[in-house]
Amino acid sequence: MSRAAWLLAAVILAGCGRRVPPPPKPGPPPPIGPETGQTAPGFSLIDSKGVPYSEASFVGRKAQLLVIGTTSCPMCQAKIVDIEAVRLKRGDSVEVAAMLLSETAAKADKYAADFHAGFRMVLDPQNLTMSLFKPGHYPYFVLVDKRGVIRYTGNDLPDDALLEQAAR
Repeated sequence: MSRAAWLLAAVILAGCGRRVPPPPKPGPPPPIGPETGQTAPGFSLIDSKGVPYSEASFVGRKAQLLVIGTTSCPMCQAKIVDIEAVRLKRGDSVEVAAMLLSETAAKADKYAADFHAGFRMVLDPQNLTMSLFKPGHYPYFVLVDKRGVIRYTGNDLPDDALLEQAAR
């Protein structure tokens, strides 16, 4: 076999093997909001009753468990019983506030009634909490101690030890 024929056969055979796809191009990193130990960012919203709600209103008074989500989120709905249990058990030291993205007062109040949620429904029509806390999935929990320091962020409810620590 001539050298040219041998090279042609090698090139053809090399193309017959299984092709390995190129590695994926790296994309932007996932958004990261404030982390544990940082001061909670400032915000000013209104709850479904028209009462102002801001981080300044609870610093020095009570720890806050912020629950970021929507009324139509099935995962948020599935967690309401557990969230309400936290409110009932720790209500004297930890206030629970649902930060509802793009919701109206009427829809928020209906949601609270339908799911027997006794915690505060805070309206976020401009989705400010999205830019401040950068939740990945709903519900997203942010536990802020009474000094205004974030003690927990994540998609699961914080455990009793974290809730107790934040209340001190």
